[in-house]
Amino acid sequence: MEYFSFLWVDYFNNILIFFNLKFDFFNVICSLVMLTGGMFVMNFIFIELWDDKEGSCFLITLGIFVSFMLILINSNDLIVFYFGWEGISITSLFLVHF
Repeated sequence: MEYFSFLWVDYFNNILIFFNLKFDFFNVICSLVMLTGGMFVMNFIFIELWDDKEGSCFLITLGIFVSFMLILINSNDLIVFYFGWEGISITSLFLVHF
């Protein structure tokens, strides 16, 4: 099991909030499955929206969505999980807009 952690918020050395991600076997397998599915969706969207003027914006939004999914899957504490969850909800709202 491997952890990735860095100090996110330091409020006068009284409140310390760390950005913790956990990488173990289960998280790596789930991340690989999610990245494979995201790759297939992005490939399909790239082929279908080749000549659309908003296709690149949709692909960027989908990439941000996949990044927030990775944060959600690999989160090790509730604050990072909430950050990933809210990021997914906002980007899915933007994706529905398209």
